[in-house]
Amino acid sequence: MCIIDTLDKGMLTRRTEKANRVLSLFFGFHWAKRIFEWNYLRKYR
Repeated sequence: MCIIDTLDKGMLTRRTEKANRVLSLFFGFHWAKRIFEWNYLRKYR
């Protein structure tokens, strides 16, 4: 599972051996990735 960020919107992708799924651009995915990065990198700062 991966969120591809385009600075103002994001796209969620998921790949398995049987299928590739992509959800369209949505600003909520951009914010979800920013929150995840902030939370993950907080312990390294």
